[in-house]
Amino acid sequence: MRSQNAINPRIDTAYNQLSELVEGFLSSEKLVASRKQLPVLEKFKLNNSFIPSIRDLGSGYRSLAILWMARCSLSELSGLASFSSLKELYLANNEISDTSPIAFLENLEILDLEGNQISEIDMIEELAPCTKLLELTLEGNPVFGTGPCDDESSVSKIGMETKIREFRAFVWNIIPSLCVLDDEVLDCE
Repeated sequence: MRSQNAINPRIDTAYNQLSELVEGFLSSEKLVASRKQLPVLEKFKLNNSFIPSIRDLGSGYRSLAILWMARCSLSELSGLASFSSLKELYLANNEISDTSPIAFLENLEILDLEGNQISEIDMIEELAPCTKLLELTLEGNPVFGTGPCDDESSVSKIGMETKIREFRAFVWNIIPSLCVLDDEVLDCE
């Protein structure tokens, strides 16, 4: 077997698994099999797969630095602590409301939580232990003020801009290492 440090199972899987991948589903057994075949995996792309829980991935990804799981119907993150080497985590457009498991990722530098269901300010505070976090995306969450539960027609444009500016300042106070928040460069010196 040739050495590989990245995999995108939607592309790099055997032909007999292609129908599952086209339908956006990769079974837990096949995910675990992928892990067993690639013990030094550094990058794993699972975007558009059906994976409602991080636990479905199994454990043992000690070298994994980048994980993409956008649009995976992911609703909970328990088990994330076993991915201790993660530097980049892309979880956009899922159903995540609890960010507390992310606090265990002390090497995390980039986190994308855009378009999830984070509605409690406490869930932003849970990210404070991520002292190496440089880039964070939160827009599209109810806590941000632009999520699906927000009635933008009731808030003036100026009021919304003020609300967003205050929210950004709040997040930056919680995570002072941040340099980029929602694609906006902060003064990180």
